[in-house]
Amino acid sequence: MRFRRRPLRAWLAFCAGCALATLGATAAAADHHEAAAQPEAATPSAERPSDAVIRQQVQEALRRGEFVDDEGIVIETDEGVVTLRGQVAAEHERERAQELAARVDGVRSVRNELRVGKGLDAPDALPPVTAPGSGGPVLR
Repeated sequence: MRFRRRPLRAWLAFCAGCALATLGATAAAADHHEAAAQPEAATPSAERPSDAVIRQQVQEALRRGEFVDDEGIVIETDEGVVTLRGQVAAEHERERAQELAARVDGVRSVRNELRVGKGLDAPDALPPVTAPGSGGPVLR
């Protein structure tokens, strides 16, 4: 009987060792998998382009974009938030400018402060001209 117990104890010890080794390997693999899934702490500048780069890319996107005249648009960026200011001729240009800016890599949000209407440099917006001495407007 004593002969049989030793092999049984040896077998149990062997199984327990295998179980512990498997658990240890599984835990190590899980730790490695978690470390691989979470990239090392990156600096904010490595995560997204700088504000100057974002501003330049938004400007290029507006230049290339159809249905947008970018001449009257001022672009400001602050930590990935793009602000569009100025004046455009039509509502569709205002909406399109916002869409194009939002598509640029690194843009977190777009504040669209563009106004729709004709600027002072448009002929229809000029004040009427008066003839000298007449006091009334001159028709063009």
